[in-house]
Amino acid sequence: MCFKSIYKNLKEDFRFVSEYGYLYMHNGYHHVHPYVVFGNENSKVVIGFMYDEDCFRASWCDISVKRKTPIETIKKIEEIAKTNPREADEMRKMVDSFNACTDILEGHILLGKKYKEQVEQVKKIVRDYLYEKN
Repeated sequence: MCFKSIYKNLKEDFRFVSEYGYLYMHNGYHHVHPYVVFGNENSKVVIGFMYDEDCFRASWCDISVKRKTPIETIKKIEEIAKTNPREADEMRKMVDSFNACTDILEGHILLGKKYKEQVEQVKKIVRDYLYEKN
């Protein structure tokens, strides 16, 4: 039996966001919270599955509005970079993704505890959200 990676599943299952002007940008490599990022010149959509919580996360981020990263966070990332550059790069991506973000799934209750049980629900919620945004 052949299994597809979570990143391939996320990318394929949510490729419909291209209908709303979002292109695939990159994967967020994290062993517990894997995610993919789709974006355009003004905003991005971040979709992932939280294995420790058995649920999806989906955010829409306005990249034209930057939040200031606390100096303590910057120092911590730079300290990690000395011994683990890849982890530091991932942390920088995560911090960069904390622009003015909205939790797309807030207020929604997802049924099921597995990716395949929740994916169609999340696709509908994300599609409806992006339709309203356009």
